[in-house]
Amino acid sequence: MINATVSNATPKAILNLCADRGIDVPKLISDVGIDQEQIKNASARIPMERMFALWFSTDTFWRFRSRKQTRLFVK
Repeated sequence: MINATVSNATPKAILNLCADRGIDVPKLISDVGIDQEQIKNASARIPMERMFALWFSTDTFWRFRSRKQTRLFVK
């Protein structure tokens, strides 16, 4: 079994964008199983499966939000 990891730079960028959009970032981090210390520590590595969980969580949110906003403008 391969235990792949990624730099915390991408998850950190995604979480910053989520925070800018008003998403409860501590809850999101908890929901996807990322330790908050892994985000704070510049040299930390995030397990790949947690990165994918974060990615899919936020992708689902953005798709829902985009559809909702589109409905506001389409008559």
